[in-house]
Amino acid sequence: MPRIHVRIAPVVALAALVLLPAKAEAAEPERVEAITEDDIVLRMVRYANPGGVPVILQTGFTANHLAMDLPVEGYSIAQWFHSRGYDVYATNLRGHGEGEIRSDGPADCDWTYDDFVAYDVGAIIDRVTEISGREPFWVGHSMGGMVAYGYLQGAHFENVIVDREWVRRGLFDWELVDIIEPRIVADPTLADDRQEGLAGLVTISAAPRAAWEVYVTWWNWPLLLFDVDKFWAYNLIIDQLAHDTYAQIAVSILNCIPIEDVAEFMTADIRDIPFVGGLLADFLAWVFDVVATSFLLADIFNPQNMDQQVIDVFVARGFDNISGSVTQQFMQSVRKRGLRAYDHRDSLHDPFRYGQAMAEISLPVLFVSGQFDKLANDNVIRRHGYDAVSSEDRTLHRVLGHGHGDIVLGIDAFDLTWEPVEEWIAARIF
Repeated sequence: MPRIHVRIAPVVALAALVLLPAKAEAAEPERVEAITEDDIVLRMVRYANPGGVPVILQTGFTANHLAMDLPVEGYSIAQWFHSRGYDVYATNLRGHGEGEIRSDGPADCDWTYDDFVAYDVGAIIDRVTEISGREPFWVGHSMGGMVAYGYLQGAHFENVIVDREWVRRGLFDWELVDIIEPRIVADPTLADDRQEGLAGLVTISAAPRAAWEVYVTWWNWPLLLFDVDKFWAYNLIIDQLAHDTYAQIAVSILNCIPIEDVAEFMTADIRDIPFVGGLLADFLAWVFDVVATSFLLADIFNPQNMDQQVIDVFVARGFDNISGSVTQQFMQSVRKRGLRAYDHRDSLHDPFRYGQAMAEISLPVLFVSGQFDKLANDNVIRRHGYDAVSSEDRTLHRVLGHGHGDIVLGIDAFDLTWEPVEEWIAARIF
């Protein structure tokens, strides 16, 4: 039967850990490459433990592999798993990464979320399986988990009829011709095959659809200021930006979104605002009982759970510029309350909805959600993820008091998130 808040029995966990290699010594990371079906070279960092259980660590929308291998002592998730005997891969989707670990990508950020799902996920899994000789566990945070949902639903590109046009064949001879282009479709048979390629799936703060349990408008926004539960259960900024006409136009014009500049704005100290900054900071601290000197940062982290050095290094090195097309898809997903394939606006083909085939997912799944997650609401993860998959072995682990970023990089993240994740994986090693 499905389980919620399961703690692995000590005897079972001990038996599973016996199958792991002895605790690994400190290791230097090595670069690994994978090539997708559309000939894009993806790069990842491997902390090698030959014979160890392979674990793929995939980051989210705006992040690169350093979010899972943060160069701050005690905060590298990849090294933490490696020290426990796992063969660890911190991966980058196309166009993401830093330095020599940056994955290739088409010029001008010309890729979509669909490319991640149809090409990148499978290429990474195949390459890791080839190196390790066994099926890996996929551990994805935010979009890093969402792309696995799409992959396991059997989503792939297929040539379909998208329109018809009259073509002149002679002086008085016209013919109605089909226009055929690749579009994302789902294949249940392919979905079944893909389940066999993974030992299990762990998603952390990965919502199958963009929705919240509470919706607040500009007319009733004061509710957010005086009801802390409503503040953390809804994201006013993201919702309003997704519906804003000017924001939609700006994103459609930009090929690449300069997320580094956005990050600088998001982390700016509101106390620097002339005249009212100090009063606003005091007001927020009074309302939320947290020292939130960066108001917008609360959309990413629960500030009281974060070390400032971790925030500084993550913002400086863990962020990447992002594709305008992917951003358009996410903005549309908020408006439609469901993530769709890239909207080419053809007349005969409805865009595929990624959440509609969650029942195709049947492998062991651990869903991890944060109580104060303003980007991936924990109740949405339960209703549209945990309750929707067909997996007999599925578990929901809720991390109290944590938001979207601190659930993986917070001060207590290893105790509250990663220890339960590792226990869940260890209990499923055969």
